[in-house]
Amino acid sequence: MELMPWQVLVATVATEYDPETGFPYYREIFVTTPRQAGKTTLILILLIVRCLSQENQACVWTGQDGQSIKRKWFNEIIPLLERTKLFPLISMVRKANGSESLKWETGSRIELLPTSETAGHGMVLDFAVMDEIFSDQDNRREAALVPAMATKQDAQILTCSTAGTAASLVYNRKVRLGRAAVAEGKDFGLAYFEWSAPAEWDQNDDKSFELFHPAFNRTIFLPAVQAARDSLEGEAGEFARAWGNRPQVDSGSVFPAPVWARCVSRSAAPDL
Repeated sequence: MELMPWQVLVATVATEYDPETGFPYYREIFVTTPRQAGKTTLILILLIVRCLSQENQACVWTGQDGQSIKRKWFNEIIPLLERTKLFPLISMVRKANGSESLKWETGSRIELLPTSETAGHGMVLDFAVMDEIFSDQDNRREAALVPAMATKQDAQILTCSTAGTAASLVYNRKVRLGRAAVAEGKDFGLAYFEWSAPAEWDQNDDKSFELFHPAFNRTIFLPAVQAARDSLEGEAGEFARAWGNRPQVDSGSVFPAPVWARCVSRSAAPDL
């Protein structure tokens, strides 16, 4: 497949190595784009590069929840690989529930992991993917994966996501850190990539999408965006989140309404 310019940029920077040490310049790569930009393809390519360029690489892919990553695995990833010339290099594909994985002739493997506090415990990892972290309201996923990579000096973690809400604590923290790293001109440790609409964005300006959506007029076209905008009429914040990659910061409470309702007491008074 032919990569889009933004995918080439990320892949090129993500695979940069220090010639003196042989280790990657960037231990973490963070990518945030609007919906339908091609993040899944980028993730797959970086996983394949890691698995085929080195032997016995332990790689994992985590999603916003166990079911979503499995659907992506079976509906998109495996069928795509089966259509490529790389498929004969895969020595094993496991589809059993709870052990979804594939192994390459190099001895490297890619496994799906659930999003839980125990996922990754006891493992030693070379490359980890945290996909769609806008749904993470705590650090359990990162806290499970990062220690599993501590003994690997060339380990990398790839985080990809569209923007979330005020409750997207992990995503929002990483955006702050990434923007600060760019402002400081850091060229090691964290590679930060963001494609998003400007703060003053006019959602009805059809020409604006080509200014920030990296796949616009390549794999996603105006009629599809217009249809999405029409279907979300009255939900401007959600359209801006999904298609402009703008956080929906005014979408409501950080705590889900049912949880808040169980905690609220109208009769309680402060203990003075």
